[in-house]
Amino acid sequence: MRKAGVDRTVIMNITGHKTGEMFLRYNTVDEDDVRDAMDQFGSFLEMHNKKDPENSGTKVEHSNFLGLKLKRKDFTDP
Repeated sequence: MRKAGVDRTVIMNITGHKTGEMFLRYNTVDEDDVRDAMDQFGSFLEMHNKKDPENSGTKVEHSNFLGLKLKRKDFTDP
């Protein structure tokens, strides 16, 4: 339901989770979640670097996060 965009409080109501801690215990993060998060972060960095190119200098190197090999993305020119 979370991946479909259903609000967390609605999911908790449907599943019967009374606290955020219980929701988080059963809310799993998979490879798609990590990949989507990295894409969002990359988009944020690209937007930030366009706004302030003098202070960009941020690079996301080839990483192995939670066992995933993620493609190297350079967000600034060398």
